[in-house]
Amino acid sequence: MKRDISWFGSFSMGFADVGADVFIAIGIIALFAGGAAPLSIIIASIAYICNGLMYAELTTIYPYAGGAQIYSMKAFNDLLGFLAGWALLLDYVVDISLFSLATTGYLSSFFPFFQGKSNLTPVISFFLVLGLIIINIFGIKGSSRFNETLVSVTLVTQLLILFLGFVFAFKPGLFTRQILEVGSPNSFQQISYLGIGSIRNENFLYSITLAMISFIGIESIAQAAEETRRPEKWIPRAYKLSILSVVFMVLGFSCLGMGILPWKELAGSYSSPLLAISQKIPFYPAILTFIVACVAVAICYVSTNTGVIGVSRVTYSMSKLNLFPKWFSSVHTRFKTPYRTIIIFGLIGGLLSFVGDLPAIADLYAFGALLSYIFVSASFIIIRNREKNIYRSWKVPGTFLFKVSGKKLEIPLVGVIGMIFNLFIWILTGLYHSTGRVLAIAWFSTGLAIYILYRKKASLNILSSRIKEKITPLARITTASFLMDPYDDITAIAETIRHRLKKFFDITVTCIIDPDLLKMNYIEAYGFGEKLKAEFDGNKSVKSLIKSGYSVKFKFYVGPMEKIVKEEALSPDKDVIIVLVKRKLLRRREEPETLKFLRKTGKLMVLRVFR
Repeated sequence: MKRDISWFGSFSMGFADVGADVFIAIGIIALFAGGAAPLSIIIASIAYICNGLMYAELTTIYPYAGGAQIYSMKAFNDLLGFLAGWALLLDYVVDISLFSLATTGYLSSFFPFFQGKSNLTPVISFFLVLGLIIINIFGIKGSSRFNETLVSVTLVTQLLILFLGFVFAFKPGLFTRQILEVGSPNSFQQISYLGIGSIRNENFLYSITLAMISFIGIESIAQAAEETRRPEKWIPRAYKLSILSVVFMVLGFSCLGMGILPWKELAGSYSSPLLAISQKIPFYPAILTFIVACVAVAICYVSTNTGVIGVSRVTYSMSKLNLFPKWFSSVHTRFKTPYRTIIIFGLIGGLLSFVGDLPAIADLYAFGALLSYIFVSASFIIIRNREKNIYRSWKVPGTFLFKVSGKKLEIPLVGVIGMIFNLFIWILTGLYHSTGRVLAIAWFSTGLAIYILYRKKASLNILSSRIKEKITPLARITTASFLMDPYDDITAIAETIRHRLKKFFDITVTCIIDPDLLKMNYIEAYGFGEKLKAEFDGNKSVKSLIKSGYSVKFKFYVGPMEKIVKEEALSPDKDVIIVLVKRKLLRRREEPETLKFLRKTGKLMVLRVFR
């Protein structure tokens, strides 16, 4: 597929899929959490932040469509890879339905004759999805531009509403009173109460599972990784910006809502909560309400679009890696899009909108996504320890190192916290969502049946893990010995590395001090080497190089040059021997014997000095 997505396009997919959730989530959360809705959102946001950071690292390693499915195959086997992908399919199919319904809900504010006519809602939603199917068939570039435009407008509008709301309408007293009302006192039919506490407490626990729907969709960035330009650079930026902007917006609007109107009023407007908030701002409320409605339609429709993009790319990836029938991996010869998956799964999402019940669909939304996040958390920890020679253009900070049976075990803090919170919220979802539980079991049973039948027909082992060898990282760490002449300019070497080599090289600048050639005794040669090392370590260009992410160190040897060069070249720890030249290369027959030997090893890399 073509790489047509910029860093802002990548960010727009993440923000659109997650940022749109605020337009429906904060009302539904308040319905069950009561005034403590912001607390519920904070708990769910911890899982979201961890998930986003894990995806940011993993996607730069494996920039392929598929996301959780790719990482699970790499860490475990084909079956768990399929289950992770099938869970994401559930997430995206529900996303298409949920946000096409939300788009229609906000559209009804412009067309009063639609209001009260619930039979028209799924019909309009279905035709909205059809329009997106057509856009996506024609290419990802147009679809991405569509996202970028509407996300830009949404960001500006949301910031404007937050500013006006907190300056002109926010009541700190109302907020502090309501934040202490933990959980709704009402009993709800759709909750499978466990009888382990008060109704209020159980409603609050249930609200945490719904708060998670405010933070589902971050994996959309990974689904378009194969179509993103310079993924190793732009994808981490897109993830970090998405995390910051979404948490700020969701938490900001939830707090604003609790400080502007009673939580019961916000809960009563769960289909369009931001309209209820904007109507309470005494600053041209009619105009603000109109603007919010326009933006809500735009961002909810964009989120529907990212659902179509996501579901088609996951299915395409599963098919390409023999987890799903090959028929689904077909790409349009002209538009270079997986048109079959776009049409089939886009239509499934559109037809699901005929269920028409927003809370019921939201019930199912978190189930599949949380299961895929659990797989991602486990895969993240395993890949960190199993694939240590992989180049990571960005690595999540915060790691504990342990020694087990003489081996170093790396435990990333983000992976552990993410696993705990994802598992906790997923268990709550399974316990409290009876409808979602039944539908999820049916979904995964159907998926397993399809997988087993396909693998048997294709004569492939159900638990095989051989196919994961096809999933190669963007780059592996290459150990390089950069041969330096004792009288070379250190700054020139540093700048040559910066401009000629990528960051996946683990470079040892090696200086060989031959006492016979330099007419020194061994004591003078060692002293000269120590002086060079001090100069290298203190050089500003070298320090800047290391600070920018390059792995560079200095080492010197004292002894016969030819012997030491051969030892370096034959060392299994060195992948490449780099030789620096300052002028036009000599003809092959005029090369020194040392250079001829290096060429024969197949490890020689010749670089022209950067000036």
